[in-house]
Amino acid sequence: MHGSVEIMATKPDEPQHNPLRSQDSTASSDDERAPLAEPTEDWQSSRKTFGVALLAVLNQIAFGYDVGAVSQCLQPIERTFRLTQLQTGFVTSALNYFAAAGALMVSGALLDRYGRRKALIAAAWLLIAGGIAVAAANSFEALVIGRLLQGLGVGCSWSASGIYVTEIAPSKLRGSLVALVDVAINLGIIVGYCAAFLVDATQLGRSFSIAPWRVSMGLSALPSLVFMLFVISLPESPRWLIKRSRPIAAKRSLQRLARSEASDADIDAALASLGETVDETSSWTEATLSPEGGYAALLGVVQQLTGTEAILYFAPTVLPGGSKRDKFLGNVGVGSAKFIGELLASYMADSETALLGRRTLTIGGSFGVCVGLAIFAKFSEDNSALPLLAAALSWTMFTFSLGPGPFSIVFVNEVVPTRLRAKSSAWSCFLNRITSASVALSFLPLSTAYSASSVFALYACVAFGATVFYAKTLPNTVGVSLEQLHGEGRVDAGPASP
Repeated sequence: MHGSVEIMATKPDEPQHNPLRSQDSTASSDDERAPLAEPTEDWQSSRKTFGVALLAVLNQIAFGYDVGAVSQCLQPIERTFRLTQLQTGFVTSALNYFAAAGALMVSGALLDRYGRRKALIAAAWLLIAGGIAVAAANSFEALVIGRLLQGLGVGCSWSASGIYVTEIAPSKLRGSLVALVDVAINLGIIVGYCAAFLVDATQLGRSFSIAPWRVSMGLSALPSLVFMLFVISLPESPRWLIKRSRPIAAKRSLQRLARSEASDADIDAALASLGETVDETSSWTEATLSPEGGYAALLGVVQQLTGTEAILYFAPTVLPGGSKRDKFLGNVGVGSAKFIGELLASYMADSETALLGRRTLTIGGSFGVCVGLAIFAKFSEDNSALPLLAAALSWTMFTFSLGPGPFSIVFVNEVVPTRLRAKSSAWSCFLNRITSASVALSFLPLSTAYSASSVFALYACVAFGATVFYAKTLPNTVGVSLEQLHGEGRVDAGPASP
C-alpha cells in the first residue's frame, strides 16, 4: 500500500534497521545485536488478564462520568455561581487543562520512578478528593480547586492505565484490552448523563438542602473508590519491573497473570522474552524529541482536533429546539452510539482481516467523523432538523469511537519502547488534553462570533486531514509483541501499490 507504514517481525539472522527506534551512541550495531527470546504467550490466562485490565481502567469511568454529568449540570452550576460565558467555558474545559498537567507532572514523574500500579493508586485518590471538592464548592475559586484535583487525577490515570494495560497484555489481545480505556470512559459518559438527569428529575438531595447538581458531581468519586477496594489484586507491570532490574518481582507478576496449568518453565520463557534486566531511564528530551516520541505526540494532538469532546460537553447547547427531555434523550443517543462504537472497536482491534484491525478502523472511522460533521454543519441552524442532527452527531461519535477514539492511545503506547513509554505517553496525553481543552474553550466564543455550522464545517475539514494523516503514517501492529516491535521488529514504508 502506497505510503502506509508496516511493522514486520524480522528473522534473527536478518537484522534490520528500525527508523523509529531512538539511536544510542553506545549501542551495538544491528549486526552485533543478539536476537531476543521468542515471545511465548500460551502461558497467559486471558481471563485473569482481562480482569486485571478492567480494574486498571476503573478510574477512566470517573472521567467519562464527569463529561456526561457536566453537560447536564452546567446550567445549574452557572446559575449557582453566576458565571460569565468565559468562566462557564473554563469550568468545562479546566478539567482537560489540569489533566494535561496531571499527565506531565504527576504521571510522568510517578510512572518511571514508582511504577505503573502506584501511579494508578495516586490517580484514584486525586479523583476521589476532586469529586468531593466539586460537590462541596461554595465559590467559583473552590470549584476550580476541585476541578484541579479531578484533572490531575484524570491525566495521571489516562497515561498510567494505557501504559499498564499495554504492558500486561499479550500481543494477540493488546488492541482489544487497551481499547478498554476508552470503553470505560464512554460507559462513564452514559452513566453520567443518566445519573445527572435522574438526580435532577427526582430532586435528590433537596430534603437535605443539597442542590441536585452537587449530588451528581459528587458521585464521580464512586468508580475510584471501587478501584481502591480491589487494588490489592493488581500486579505491577512485569515490563516495568524488568526495566528496573527486578526480575524476581517481574516473575511474580507474570505468575499472577498465568494460567493455572502454566509450568515454571513457561513463566521463565515469558520472562526471558521481555528482554534484558537493565535499569535505564530516558530523559524528557529523548522521550519527546525522538522519532517515536514525536509521532506519539502527534497522534495525541490529531485525535482531538476534530472537536468530538466539545460535542459531548455542549450537545444541549448546539441542538436546536426540543424540550429538556428531548435533549437528554439526544445526549443518551449520542453517548450510546459512542459506547457501541467502542465495544465494536475493542472486539475487532486485533483482527488480522484486511478490512478490520485497528489501522483500518482508525482510517475509516476518521472519514466517518468527517461525513457526520459535514452533515451537522449543513443543517445545524434548521430547527426542524433535530432528529437528523441527533443522528448525525450519533454517527460522528460512533465512527470516532470505532477508530480514532480508542486506538490513538493503543498506537501511542505501541510505537515507543518501554524505556521511553512513560514520558512519551505522558507528553502525548499532555498535548491531547491541551488540544481538547482549547477546542472546548473556543467552541462557544467561535459559535457566537460566527455560527455553529461554521465551526462544525471547520471540524469536518480537520477530520478529512486527519484521515489522510492516518492513512499515510499508521503502522500495522496487530499480533506483534512489544519486544519484536522494538527489538527484532522494524517499521518501514510499505511497497508502493502497482
